[in-house]
Amino acid sequence: MDILSMLFGALRSLFAVRNLWRPDIEGHWYLETHTSTSDFNPYKGLRLQYQAQIFVDGSGGVKGSAEKCRELRADGTSHFFRHEVRPTSELQGALHWRFGWRLTIYSLDTGHQRQTRATYLLKFDRAKDQWKGSFSTTAGNCRGTARWKRDDFLNC
Repeated sequence: MDILSMLFGALRSLFAVRNLWRPDIEGHWYLETHTSTSDFNPYKGLRLQYQAQIFVDGSGGVKGSAEKCRELRADGTSHFFRHEVRPTSELQGALHWRFGWRLTIYSLDTGHQRQTRATYLLKFDRAKDQWKGSFSTTAGNCRGTARWKRDDFLNC
């Protein structure tokens, strides 16, 4: 019985320590996606840059909104969106532990022509204080990498 009590105590301590190291997700974020595959050739190699506001609701879910601020195309051209005409996104998701902190975000994007949906699957990199991972979207059936950081590495 003592061994079970010790094991239970050790597991409880492990979960308590994990929660102490939970990343602070709330606040202002800058994010960039880089499209590696797409059914629509002009989207291949495209980098999209956003600003986002994130908060954690009472049930532990992650919510927020984002604005697209820039497109960097593979041919070297770019487009900066003025504040009054930026495409917007509504975000929701969850922060969870699975052999490291993971953030799953679902995005409903309102563009100039239609609404699209995107999913971000991110893992926290404590050393660089950023979230990195993958994204997929219904816009051109794009897939690629994503990075979220607090500092304005994009100059949005």
